[in-house]
Amino acid sequence: MKILYISSEDMRKEGAGKTHFIEVAQNLVKLGNELLILLPGYQPRDRKNYGLSVCYVPTFRKNVLSYLLYEINSLLYLTFYILKWKPDAIYLRQGLFEVSPPILAWLFRVPYVIEKNGLMEDEFRSRGFSEIVIKILRLAEEINFRLSDKIVCVTEGIKREIVRRYKVNEGKLMVIPNGANIELFRPLDKRECRRKLGLEENAFYVGFVGSFAPWQGLEILIEAAKRVKEQGYAQIKHILVGDGEQEPLLRQKVREYKLEQEIKFTGRVTYEQVVYYINACDIAIAPFTKERNSIIGVSPLKVYEYLACGRPVIVSRVDGVKEVIEEGKCGYLFEPGDAEELARRIIQSYQERDALQEMGLRGRRLVENKYSWRMTAKRIVKVLNEIIEKN
Repeated sequence: MKILYISSEDMRKEGAGKTHFIEVAQNLVKLGNELLILLPGYQPRDRKNYGLSVCYVPTFRKNVLSYLLYEINSLLYLTFYILKWKPDAIYLRQGLFEVSPPILAWLFRVPYVIEKNGLMEDEFRSRGFSEIVIKILRLAEEINFRLSDKIVCVTEGIKREIVRRYKVNEGKLMVIPNGANIELFRPLDKRECRRKLGLEENAFYVGFVGSFAPWQGLEILIEAAKRVKEQGYAQIKHILVGDGEQEPLLRQKVREYKLEQEIKFTGRVTYEQVVYYINACDIAIAPFTKERNSIIGVSPLKVYEYLACGRPVIVSRVDGVKEVIEEGKCGYLFEPGDAEELARRIIQSYQERDALQEMGLRGRRLVENKYSWRMTAKRIVKVLNEIIEKN
């Protein structure tokens, strides 16, 4: 199958969005599909092609005007490649204003699927954008939803909200969750990983990997770490891998609570290094908040990667992830925002540490069977084939 795969993802930045895009693309190719990828050529341009056929649509340094230029040039580039390359389907990972793909797919009668990883109007309203911008974004959503053959959502919550807000027929939507690279994220020897990273050999480590954003719940984790220490469990340590907007606040809280010996900040590490930090831990954590995640749910890469490494997890009880943990019996749940219960779960995991290995093995098997990027790509191919056959 020839797939024209489009995204406005800024490939110069590391993050979950880039990981998702690259992993899906590479696995679609491994499954025998031919891909042509269109990306914005923000300046200075990312020169890596990741073993994929990539065309950069001309634009300049990322700002509001660059989005407009990208949209204008996309119209030209898409028209050219639809006529010359003759794709069997167009697949869009929607980011912002993209209206060229659905309109051109409709004009040229090319099957068109859009992937939704969130709700743009909520994201931009929370970041303080004006209602005029929100209305433009909503219009772009409307055009994509009406002209698409199928809408792929990464969570049930996103699917539910699109049906409710945009009055889209539920049969047009389907859920395909995120996944993990199970070749990269795999169980490794814990002691060797600790020696490699210079960590204490006999401590009990609780690990977090990801962006330090408000919805990750790291303030609650620090509050819980304070309670754990107060109850006499000084041997329990925490590793926070990553960076982000909340880092100054989090570091300040660690100093205020005198937790410098209990909580280690590593800063940003490479995607390939993350596997060593996860495997160095006894248990991994994702303390998502309720405010942002209760509406659309989560399909968190970090949790799938934790489990792929054979590590059990402690996660907040939010839609999209609680079902995974309950299904796999591979971790502990707590109410989002409840530092007291989180502290109890951390202590419980320490007290039950002899059972953690078996929990981790169950998590690994679950990811292998249901939540690998290969499985995600297979589900996408199935959707595209069904649409092509119907047309």
